[in-house]
Amino acid sequence: MSGGYAERLTFRPPEMLGGKLGEAEKFDSDQVLRAQVSELAQWIRQSKRGVTVFTGAGISTACGIPDFRGPNGIWTLQSQGKPLPKVQIDFELAKPSLTHMALVALVKSEVVKHICSQNVDGLHLRSGVPPEKLSEVHGDCFVEKCHRCKKSYHRDFEMKTVGFKYTGRRCTTEGCRGRLKDFVLDWDDALPEDDLIKSERNARESDVALCLGTSLRIAPACNIPPLTKKHGGKLVIINLQKTPKDKQADMKIHGKSDIIMKLLMQHLSLSIPPFVRKDRLRYGHLCKLASKKRKLGTKVYQIKVFVTSIHGQELPIPWIESCSGTISTPSGECIHFTDFCTTFQCSDEGRFSVSWTIKVKPELNPPRNTITFEHSFTIDDQQSPPQSMEKQEELEVITSMHDVCAAVQEEGICKKEEED
Repeated sequence: MSGGYAERLTFRPPEMLGGKLGEAEKFDSDQVLRAQVSELAQWIRQSKRGVTVFTGAGISTACGIPDFRGPNGIWTLQSQGKPLPKVQIDFELAKPSLTHMALVALVKSEVVKHICSQNVDGLHLRSGVPPEKLSEVHGDCFVEKCHRCKKSYHRDFEMKTVGFKYTGRRCTTEGCRGRLKDFVLDWDDALPEDDLIKSERNARESDVALCLGTSLRIAPACNIPPLTKKHGGKLVIINLQKTPKDKQADMKIHGKSDIIMKLLMQHLSLSIPPFVRKDRLRYGHLCKLASKKRKLGTKVYQIKVFVTSIHGQELPIPWIESCSGTISTPSGECIHFTDFCTTFQCSDEGRFSVSWTIKVKPELNPPRNTITFEHSFTIDDQQSPPQSMEKQEELEVITSMHDVCAAVQEEGICKKEEED
């Protein structure tokens, strides 16, 4: 998880974090892994009530997001008085791991009926898991909710607070206008009731509870997966460290989730889709009459051209590195600008053309580093007598394509599997 997110949480001393921090990680042999994954695949194929998945910070370490309890985890280093681990990527730019994308395929194929996640990084939704198939029991850094009508708003920028604090924005539902709050739990906050109820119900009604990359130490979320076993199903734990639920597990696999999920998908004859990220922005113009020179009878227009977030003006667009463009006026003048918004005055009437150039942040590994698009409008006082004219449009672009299978280092079991 993100160092920035962890720093926002209320401080707790190590003895209150539950369990030992920085325990040694164990890796099962390739032979043991191969046998376990084969048996797990058989359990999944025989399942009649489906699989519920429970995920933790361990599935996001491959995305460049540090965990909490690992040898170099955030809480581990904090307890040792050492600097926090360097965050390799911001939440806003992180790409889902192979495990995330494998889960998308398992949900789509109706093998997995529900995912309960303790992660707040938003990567399950970004990967393509339908919201109705997901419970984020510790919240989501990209979601804010209306305190009045409970409507959720999923953003492309990260909330900078935790603990259900007001964000300064308001609900846009007609007749509501309630204040929005972040949707990230702090230590003493109760789990969201709807997500908790949904997760517990699905755990009770599944044949397999598959735990991926979680220490299973934070209550009450850690008590959800054992419900499957209590109701006749199997509990499977995939984690590099020991967990307090190991003795209850029907199977414990010590290994990296990406390696295990890649092999599991091979056993199930299911392909893992690449990650394709799509982002949107809003662009347009606003024109209004600035002044009228009475003697000459000429009019001066104030024209504003802009690129903004789809979530509202003045809000950040985290995937854009820079924005520039050119405005061509009816008289042939070219106005160059290097910002998301520019305002100028002009007495021309006729057709205006705007050309924008957007540079996508390189951390996304975009298929195109530069995106260009155009916009045109006409100022004609005879056809448009109102004092103000505005036009907005939306643009959707592919900002990242990522082959998660190629990104996984082919070591250990996966390499030997290909050689066999």
